[in-house]
Amino acid sequence: MRKEKGGIIFYLIFIIATILIVALIFFTDAWKEKNTDNIDKRQEQVDLVKLGEEYKNKIKDILPTYEEVIANMNKEKIEELRGQLLELKMPEEFKEAHVELVLLLDKVEQNISSKEVQKKLNEIINKYDWLKEVE
Repeated sequence: MRKEKGGIIFYLIFIIATILIVALIFFTDAWKEKNTDNIDKRQEQVDLVKLGEEYKNKIKDILPTYEEVIANMNKEKIEELRGQLLELKMPEEFKEAHVELVLLLDKVEQNISSKEVQKKLNEIINKYDWLKEVE
């Protein structure tokens, strides 16, 4: 009888130890994943700031060409300019202005007067403070 009790206790201790080891491994991995996600989120926030600065710099490079297209009503450069604008990646805060800039090119294609299009461009620039910094 003693041998049976000793054997049962040994197996119970073995099973409990195994369960504890598996639980420890599982929770350690879960903890590592959680911390990795937090690090990724912090990195993403930094990247959004960098992305915003890169977008502003690219718009700064594109705006003179944009104004030239409007002044000369140069329809050949519209597609090239539209392509440049559509290739840009930007944070959410810049999307509305970006869409307005792309759609304004449609007005140039529709033969709306240069003065009217220039006026609309100025309205867009005045509407968004960050565009005033770019100009």
